[in-house]
Amino acid sequence: MYLFLGRLLGRKLLRTTFLPAKRGLAGEMILRRPGFWSLMCIIGCLAGGVLLYFLFTENIFDQPGEEVIYRNAVMGIILLFLFMWLECLSYKASATDSFVAVRHWYGTKTIHYHNITSVEHTRFFGGQFVVLSNQGVVRVPDGAVGSAEFIQHLCKELGEEHCVNALKVLEEKKMQLQQLS
Repeated sequence: MYLFLGRLLGRKLLRTTFLPAKRGLAGEMILRRPGFWSLMCIIGCLAGGVLLYFLFTENIFDQPGEEVIYRNAVMGIILLFLFMWLECLSYKASATDSFVAVRHWYGTKTIHYHNITSVEHTRFFGGQFVVLSNQGVVRVPDGAVGSAEFIQHLCKELGEEHCVNALKVLEEKKMQLQQLS
């Protein structure tokens, strides 16, 4: 049963990469994180809240200062989930014919295609495509809806020699998806 649910969840998460990107009013590609991540952040906050409630109402500790440590740890975890949820809600990447813009809760960064030097991949934070340029760095989650279409668009604009690592990662994801099917 757990194997079936794991395969189902794995397929669902890998498939979002290869779904077509949503389009904006001007025809630009809009890349967002899947709703699964927001749901997991909400569940994490609720579970932390329930745990915090029990830590405040029940007296299960032997040492008098022990509950303070656990309460602070749980409040820290809840804050972490809240910031992750804020990031999931506010993140939006858009790719037009001339630039890529990424919006976070703390600001927006825009990079024009003619300034891009390469497109790399990192496994940090669940996997991200890293667009490197003279103007800075822009990160797009590799699990975002339409990220494969975004990489194909970058390959068309920049040439495949700039996107070799990103294309390798997309091939690996495609093979993983075929193995789970």
